[in-house]
Amino acid sequence: MTHTALVDGVLFWLVVAMALLLVMFIYAVVTAPPQGAAPAEPPALEWPAPELPAPAPALPARWPLAPASPAGAAGLSGDAGYAPRHAPAAAPVNSPAKASSGPRWGRPARPSSRSPAWPPP
Repeated sequence: MTHTALVDGVLFWLVVAMALLLVMFIYAVVTAPPQGAAPAEPPALEWPAPELPAPAPALPARWPLAPASPAGAAGLSGDAGYAPRHAPAAAPVNSPAKASSGPRWGRPARPSSRSPAWPPP
């Protein structure tokens, strides 16, 4: 028996088995009793009483706002004793990279006048 004949036989029986399964499924669906196709009355749903959410916790106390500066003040005073705790002492400043105007690798090599070693004669 050749390989082609063996594959043809297996495919034939696979198709027969699939068709048989399809026929059995359709028969089971057609002969099944109509369970709950049209219920007499809708089921009564009793929802539990909703739970009220717990009261929100009190907000944390805030520091009082700083008084407004007098009308003649020019702005903020220099170092008013404020040391930020949320930022590093001095963040490094990176300058943008500078692009060069010339080629990166220089000039390409000139091809040699010799014949290549491949293919061999």
